[in-house]
Amino acid sequence: MRRVAGPWLALVGLLLLGALVGFVREYSSDFHWHVVLGERMLAQGAIYRVDDRSWTFAGHPMFVSCWLGDVLLALAFRAGSYVGCYLLRAACLVGTLALLAREMERRGLSRIGAVALLTLLVAQGCFNFYLRPELFAFLALAALHHLLGEHERTGRLGALAASVGLLALWPNLHGSSGIGLMVLGVYCAERLVRVFVARPPRGPIDRRALAVACATPVVGLVATFANPEGPGAILAFRVVSPFYVTHTAEWLPQRWGDMPLLLQAAVATVIGTSAIAVALRRVSPWRLAQALVLGALAFKYHRFTLYALIGAAPLLAGNLAALRDALARGEAATAWRRIGAAAAGLAAAWGLTILVAERHLTREIGTGVDPAAYPIAACR
Repeated sequence: MRRVAGPWLALVGLLLLGALVGFVREYSSDFHWHVVLGERMLAQGAIYRVDDRSWTFAGHPMFVSCWLGDVLLALAFRAGSYVGCYLLRAACLVGTLALLAREMERRGLSRIGAVALLTLLVAQGCFNFYLRPELFAFLALAALHHLLGEHERTGRLGALAASVGLLALWPNLHGSSGIGLMVLGVYCAERLVRVFVARPPRGPIDRRALAVACATPVVGLVATFANPEGPGAILAFRVVSPFYVTHTAEWLPQRWGDMPLLLQAAVATVIGTSAIAVALRRVSPWRLAQALVLGALAFKYHRFTLYALIGAAPLLAGNLAALRDALARGEAATAWRRIGAAAAGLAAAWGLTILVAERHLTREIGTGVDPAAYPIAACR
C-alpha cells in the first residue's frame, strides 16, 4: 500500500507546490499593462491595434503578440482582482507540471524521479513565473511535448492534429509560438528520417508516414498564421527595442560563472546523461535537438531559460531511464535502484531547501502586489 500511495502523494505535493508558487506576490512591471490592454479589448469588443495608453507612442500601431492572454488576465482580474489572477497562474503552473510529470513517466522515469526533477525546476523558476501571458506559453510547451510523445508512442494522428491546433492557439496567447513551431519541426524531421531508415531492403517506402512527416510541419506553420499579425507573429521577439534588449536583465546573455549552482547542475546533467544515452543508443534525437536550440537561446537571452528547462525535462527523463536500465541488471539491480531513490530524495530536498532557506518562498506569498515593486495607491 505504501509503495502505491507514496508516488501519488509525491505528485500531489508537487502540484500543491506549483499552486503555492502561483501566489508569489507580483513584482513584474508588465502585469497591469496586460490587464489594462485586456480590459480595453473587452470594452471595445475588438483587438487592440493602436496605442492610446502611452505618452511617447500614442497613435502608433501596436504589434499584437498576446491579445488573448491579455483578455484572459483581464477576465481573471474582473472575477477576483489579484487573487483571480494568481489562481489563473496557479492553474497554469499546475497544468504545466502535471503534463511534464506525465510525459516523464511515459518516457520511463519513475514518478518519484519525475517529481524530484520538477521540484528543482520550480525552485529555479519560482520568481520567474511572472504574472503575464508567458504563463500560457509554458503550459503550451509542456502540452506540445506530451502530444508529440503520444504520437511517437501510439502513432495516433489525433495527437498530431491536436499539436497543430495548439500551434494555431499559441501565437494568440503569447508571442513565443516560434518555439512550438521549432519543436514540431524537429519532431517531424526525425520522423522523416525514420521513414527511410525503417524501410526494408529493396522494400517500398511507407508513403502514409512519409506524407504525414512532410505535411505536418507545413500545416503547423500555416496554423501559426491564425493571429492578428499573421506570419510576423513567429518572430515577435524581434520587435523588442534594441535599447530594451541591451538594458533589461531577461534579455541579456548568460555567463556560466554568473549562473546559480542549480542551473549549472541542470546543464551539466542534461549534457552528461545525453552523452550516455547516445552511447547506449537510447537518446531521443528530436528532444535532444530542441533542447540544444532552446539551450542556445537561453544562453543568448535569460528570458528563454524556463523554456529550455521545460523542453529538457522529458529528454532528461528518458536519459535517466536508459541509464537505470543499463545499470540495474542482475545482482546489482536492487542496489542501483536504491541509489536512484536516494538521488531523487536528495534532489527534492535540495529544491525545497532552496525555496525555503534561500528564496524565502513563504515570505513572498500573498494576495496583492509586492509593495517594494509597485506604488500601491497608483495600482488601486
